[in-house]
Amino acid sequence: MLYRSYGEVISRRVLRLGVFMCAGVIALMVMTPATGIKQRVEAGVSDVTKYVEDRNAGTSAGARLEMWRGALLMIAEQPWLGRGEKGYAEARDAMIERGELNRHVQPYEHPHNEFLDAWVKRGVLGLLALLALYLVPLRLFYRRLDSDDLTLRSLAVAGVLLPLTLLDFGMTWVMFSQASGVMVYAFWLAIVWGTLRAHERRLETQQAP
Repeated sequence: MLYRSYGEVISRRVLRLGVFMCAGVIALMVMTPATGIKQRVEAGVSDVTKYVEDRNAGTSAGARLEMWRGALLMIAEQPWLGRGEKGYAEARDAMIERGELNRHVQPYEHPHNEFLDAWVKRGVLGLLALLALYLVPLRLFYRRLDSDDLTLRSLAVAGVLLPLTLLDFGMTWVMFSQASGVMVYAFWLAIVWGTLRAHERRLETQQAP
């Protein structure tokens, strides 16, 4: 996104140097035992391997994969209206009793995926509403990434990165299941959009005859 926004003002030499430095920093962090990154990657690979081979849901990644599978099965049965919070819990427990889901997922109130959670609990309309919460602001900010005013462009970059990061986080967690997730997104969205619009008005005033 940063390259998309500022690529024309960055020379190829600086770009190559930046890519080389980033790759070097990442490699150094992975090779340094104190960071724990290598161990986390190895643990993740091990968790996924155990789930694929034995459907082991007793690990962090394995539990998420099992919850996603259960949510997809529920969606396939009732895709349009959703089940609601209570209906999701009841369906999860029933699948566990029938042996269709591993008992490791029973304590969790959501499937640890923002989009599956919206779909399984609130149906297609709930999923579309969630996507609109991300994509409408993303579209509004994205249209300003080519602005000649670098201050305005920087605000547009910040505005684009906000929904993009939450879309990313939402792949393994339900951000809007907690007040903190809602507040962070809503408040920062209001702050960045308000600042951007104020700067646009200032530019319009300066350009007026």
